[in-house]
Order: sequence, then structure tokens, then C-alpha cells
Amino acid sequence: MARGVARIPEDRHHQGSIADFDLTENAVLEAYRSRRFSRRGWMNWRAAKRFAEEIIAGYDVRCPGPSIRIRLLSGGNMQKLILGRAMAGGLNPDGPEIILANQPVRGLDVGAIAYVQSQLLAARDRGAAVLLISEDLDEIMGLSDVIHVISQGRLSPGFDRGTMTAADLGLMAIGPGVGTAPRSALPTVRRLTDVADVVEGFQPPIGDGVINGGPGLLLIVEKQPEGNTLQVTRDVEAALAALKP
Repeated sequence: MARGVARIPEDRHHQGSIADFDLTENAVLEAYRSRRFSRRGWMNWRAAKRFAEEIIAGYDVRCPGPSIRIRLLSGGNMQKLILGRAMAGGLNPDGPEIILANQPVRGLDVGAIAYVQSQLLAARDRGAAVLLISEDLDEIMGLSDVIHVISQGRLSPGFDRGTMTAADLGLMAIGPGVGTAPRSALPTVRRLTDVADVVEGFQPPIGDGVINGGPGLLLIVEKQPEGNTLQVTRDVEAALAALKP
């Protein structure tokens, strides 16, 4: 953190704050050893309180003052204090160079979500690198410039925002994130009646779906106006990448 890395933890209650500490104590929680707030083991509480007041005023933290316990704040205001602590640069007066934001708006109301997201974008515009980790596809599509998908311990290649849909992202998340291939790379579509004997007792699902037809074999069923069609492939990664909802 002394090198310009700030974080917004996933769990603001257990990882981002200490419930029985007041706002001043929580504001300097990750910087209390810096020369800005302590000298020779003695805390400079006056400087810490000023820092907390700057966060409260600058990030619209709705509270009676810096002496209130953080557990008495709403989730949105608690997150604003954590956001301000990360952005204001308790260790680096110029602000962080890298921001690790893990699920930064989970559980917040609409107003708090908009505020937190706007501050992340403002930090990006100032030149900070923001690593956003989120399960919200709309948030990822709306904020990220370059998107990666982590699935089953693997990281997909990066791609620019707008080059994939939310459905594409969802498919990559539930399937493999790497080694994907376009739909054109799949085998030729054949009628269900032509491949009914591929898997004994095969029953096509209603609508679109995926059936595991045995070791290394994946069956993809697509609902078409002229009747269901089936794709048979042993390239599971390419099959999952090509399947559309």
C-alpha cells in the first residue's frame, strides 16, 4: 500500500472495517503507521480526525461526525468511507496508482452504486489502474475497458468492451475461460434423427441446452424453426463458447 496500491475489499463488514471502531479509526486503519498519522509509536489523532473529516465531506458520507462507530452507518455510507479511504491516499497524498476493487457495489442501493462507480471511473480518468472484480455482468460491461473472465482457475484472453455481449460473458464464466472458438469452428449441424444412435437413450431437452454425452463428447441442442438440430463435438471448450442462449 505504501507503493500506491489501494483496495476495496469484498466484505466491508469483516475485511474492510472494524465494527466497534469509530470513523476516524477506520479511516486510518491501513495507514496508521505512516508518518502522516504517527510518530515514534504515538498516534496523531488530530491529523487522523482531519483525514476522516475530509473523507466524510469529499465522499458524501452521511453521519453525525467522525466519532460515530462505523457499525451504525448504512451499508452505502460504510462503503463510501472505505472508498474514500482508498481514493484519498492515506499513505500516498497523490492518490493510489492501482486500485483493487472486489465487488465494490454489492448490497448497495441505486444511489450508492452510482456514486461508487462514478468514483472508480474518475480514478481511472486520473490515471489510476483499476482492477474491478465483479459478478455483475452489467457492471463489468458498463465500467471496464478491457475484460477478462476467470473460470475454473483459468484466465481468458483480454477483450475490449463492446466486443462481446453479456450472454457471451456468462457462457465463458460457466464454461472454460480460455481456448474458446467461434461458432464456425464447430462441426456441421446434423438432424437429431441422423444422430439418434450416438448416445443410447438420448433425450433432447426442450429448447436449447447442453448434454454431456460421455467422456470427451458434448451434445449441443439448438431449437430451430424447422425442428431441433444437434451438434456433436469432442471439443468441449469450443462447444461451450459457441452455445448461445
